[in-house]
Amino acid sequence: MTRTRFKKPKKNKTPGRIGVYDVKSTPERTQCLMARAFTEKDLAVAFGVDITTIEYWKRNKEEFREAMEKGKDLADQNVVKSLYKAALGYSHRDTKFVATKFGVQAIPTIKQYPPDITACIFWLKNRKRAEWADVQRTEITSDVNIEINGKFDLKILTPEEQKFVRSIAIKQIKELQGVSSN
Repeated sequence: MTRTRFKKPKKNKTPGRIGVYDVKSTPERTQCLMARAFTEKDLAVAFGVDITTIEYWKRNKEEFREAMEKGKDLADQNVVKSLYKAALGYSHRDTKFVATKFGVQAIPTIKQYPPDITACIFWLKNRKRAEWADVQRTEITSDVNIEINGKFDLKILTPEEQKFVRSIAIKQIKELQGVSSN
């Protein structure tokens, strides 16, 4: 029994062909494909070229790059519309097929979907961040100067208030001594 030796394929020393680029149809086709959520890798397969060719076109062909961006924007707009519909709830016409003794009957119906709470929360957290963010930021500023003559019993204050009063006292002492509190 003899063994067959397989030759390793030769590596090209020069880059391959850059692919066929039609100034009119390639950007149009690109925009349509990107609007359907194609990736750059998917574009390469659709055009029958290598991914490096797509990258080359993106770098050197302005109309191609713009078509990619427009297509991505269209896909994003479709997602926004779908999220909005899901957040509010929606209905659509449907056909229900029912088997009867006379055969299969098609009955037109309206299918309803209730509002999706997750979609509502997602929408509001992104569109109304100030009111719906998970993190509430509270900033307290004060220009109030309180002067206490005599003794003041800190025990009547809550632990948080005591901590606050102590921090103010320490700050004022440092200022009196000429030391910056920063």
